[in-house]
Amino acid sequence: MLTEDEQMRIREEEIFRSEVQQQLKQDTLSNKKTLKLWRALNTPFVLWLLSSLLLGSLSWVYSYLHTHNQQRQERAELHQKLDEELQFRMDMALSALEGMKKEVEQGNKFYSQAEIYSIVLKKLDGIGEERNVIYPEYRERGLQSLLKQIYYLDPSFFVYHSSAYDEIKSRSYGQVSEKSGNISKEDADLSLHAIDEAETIVRQISPWTSGGMGSG
Repeated sequence: MLTEDEQMRIREEEIFRSEVQQQLKQDTLSNKKTLKLWRALNTPFVLWLLSSLLLGSLSWVYSYLHTHNQQRQERAELHQKLDEELQFRMDMALSALEGMKKEVEQGNKFYSQAEIYSIVLKKLDGIGEERNVIYPEYRERGLQSLLKQIYYLDPSFFVYHSSAYDEIKSRSYGQVSEKSGNISKEDADLSLHAIDEAETIVRQISPWTSGGMGSG
């Protein structure tokens, strides 16, 4: 006659064997499913399909990266061209102002405000007999149009100083008064003051937050 402890031990052993057998059955079924799946994947058609998908994915990734890098390079080149064009036009305007200042200081000519800003505006917009531009594709483009294009290309590093351009444009309207030879000191002072103001406004057109185009 088995004691109660022995009966308990036997029942526990039977439960353990039953659990082990159940686990072995599940493992066997899982292995069979894995083997069937592997056999299905190992067929020529499936291998060809998987390889085609992989090659297609790799080709798409390469094409995307190539296009992205090409577009980024093109944008950088365009940005540089616009930078050079704007810097050139600003230099032309500042050079014109310097020439006017020398004429006034030598007492040879008086420039009214409208005349000063009209000359500056033409230099900034690339208008003139020689169409003061570097790149031919910008020959018909005014300064404001170029500024807007840079803003579109790089808004995060760009401050659009259209107000300075608008100020120059508004001051170019008015009566153009010319006086040559032996101008009075009062006229000279008026011209020099207007020229200095114009120079300050031209420098404010710079679209870079660093304080000027081409600075670095």
